[in-house]
Amino acid sequence: MITKQLRGIVRSRSLKAKKKVKKHIPGDDKKLPLPHLGLYILADGMTSGGFGYHAAGKAVGYLGEECSVLAKALRDKEDGEPILDPEALLGFVRNAFLAVNQDISDMAYNRELKFMGTTLDICMTFENKAYFAHVGDSRIYHFSAEGLDQLTVDNIPTPPGLNEEERGYHALVEHRLTEYLGTGSGELHIQTGVIDIGPGDLIFMATDGVTNNIHKAELEEICALNDVNLMKKRIIKLVKEPGLMASWLHENKYPENSLREVQEKMGRRDDATFMLIQMIEGKKYG
Repeated sequence: MITKQLRGIVRSRSLKAKKKVKKHIPGDDKKLPLPHLGLYILADGMTSGGFGYHAAGKAVGYLGEECSVLAKALRDKEDGEPILDPEALLGFVRNAFLAVNQDISDMAYNRELKFMGTTLDICMTFENKAYFAHVGDSRIYHFSAEGLDQLTVDNIPTPPGLNEEERGYHALVEHRLTEYLGTGSGELHIQTGVIDIGPGDLIFMATDGVTNNIHKAELEEICALNDVNLMKKRIIKLVKEPGLMASWLHENKYPENSLREVQEKMGRRDDATFMLIQMIEGKKYG
């Protein structure tokens, strides 16, 4: 059977928090886009001792190696059959999450740190499917002709009964994580899923330094532009100077400050990293 493979056009950016730029401190976000393998990984490190970038780097490096093998196995065939059944993919990805979770916990113990961890998100595309796995409060979105969907759930304490927009605002003021890599022997809850994708669809992956500054309505409007270079510019602008999210924070938390003061406070307050992946038709194989 001849199958047409989708491939991704990637636009990405990492912006360090303003305070880290001034003090020449390494950023804690790490990304790994490998469009030739349909593999995209994102992590946001955190620690009480200044080593969050080590945790994020460990997670991205380990998952990059493990999932590169998996991505190739999806595409390679033996006796006419795929080496790896796509239905088994997320099981292997889950095992990789668990393994690096323990490695990061060991790193923290060896450095005598009370806390070191990272969020971790991965998206793998194959044929007309996107497979994803998630821990933490970074996000993966899917944009198609039907609109913008947030695929992942933020692992933060959230009051019951909030709708999607209210949860987005809540993430602005709640920074504790209920799940992250580096938890050691405790049970790690990993969200996984698979969706259909097609030509023209977008996958958007971003750390909370991006998503906390961009309202979903703003992001959906940006994704509809159909020009990835322009999309990238608009996203960077909102990271530096938030719009709707700053307005909400100004009205509900900081009414004594001007909107401009709130925007300046929010702009690049945290490391901000994103990958924008536009799916297009690639080569036929089979």
